[in-house]
Amino acid sequence: MALDVAEGRRNDAPPAKSVLIEARDAVGTVREVLGDKGFDSDVVLDDLDALPAIPNRSNRKEPWCWDDELKEIYKQRNRVERASEGEAVPPLRHDI
Repeated sequence: MALDVAEGRRNDAPPAKSVLIEARDAVGTVREVLGDKGFDSDVVLDDLDALPAIPNRSNRKEPWCWDDELKEIYKQRNRVERASEGEAVPPLRHDI
């Protein structure tokens, strides 16, 4: 898992690309990108060839398929947040 914690209300998408590339380089491939609508960005997902388990923003011009399988994967997003509970640093938004 690669992780970058964004401070405050900073847009999550800009640091996501570098974190995903780091993860891909470390393990060879990124099969799925799991995140909230803040990660719905072609800039984030370009060149990764990964399944976006991210709900489409309402203003997305070319929405991807959002089927029951992706919805089930998306529901697992909270596992990242639960895994960080009890750490010295309180959990922030870290949906990657």
